[in-house]
Amino acid sequence: MSIPDRTTFPLETLTEHQREMFRQFITHRKKDQMNIREPIWFALLLAGKRPATEITIFGPPDDPDHPITPEEIAEAFDLNYQWWADTCLDVARSSWRLDLLPSQGEVSEAYHRRLGCFYGYSEEDVEHFLTGGEQRTLPADLVSNGVFSPDEVAYTTFVPQGHDDSIDGYNRAIEMGKTNRSTIEEYADNWGIPELAAYATWIYHDARTDALIHS
Repeated sequence: MSIPDRTTFPLETLTEHQREMFRQFITHRKKDQMNIREPIWFALLLAGKRPATEITIFGPPDDPDHPITPEEIAEAFDLNYQWWADTCLDVARSSWRLDLLPSQGEVSEAYHRRLGCFYGYSEEDVEHFLTGGEQRTLPADLVSNGVFSPDEVAYTTFVPQGHDDSIDGYNRAIEMGKTNRSTIEEYADNWGIPELAAYATWIYHDARTDALIHS
């Protein structure tokens, strides 16, 4: 659904209804243990740091433990949205950005470039995704080789896109992740949602533990 672009981003304050919707979003993602970083990407969208993101469904429509829908979240924040297949809602701050979504069908390089443009990923990261091959250097690999500490690589969990997996690429991703986490904490305070800051901490420690276990 496209609506007139009437909301100014970044959102400096939230209504009580918006806070409650965001709290439910966080609660259900942590409960499901699925797509757990979506509330982080959504917060960065509201903070003006991302042009678009996605919200996947919260379970079967008749599940009483999932009373909210992705559309209700998008509408609570005056966001534009469009369903992608049956399980994923793409949301954007600007109505025209939805026109950038590629047509569903054969997945090609052009498809990925258009999708990367929709989400606001850098051309460099999109090209690396397309040409980097399937064997990528993972955070745990760099921890086991003593290149980075678990505390450092855990920050890359706050970077939504695939990035250059060289050491320089990881350095950039770590710095980007630190900035994104700082933004999350700042807006969690501005919005009166301490649960968001706590959620970011949980996400960080989950990534740190994963790097340790698999190193």
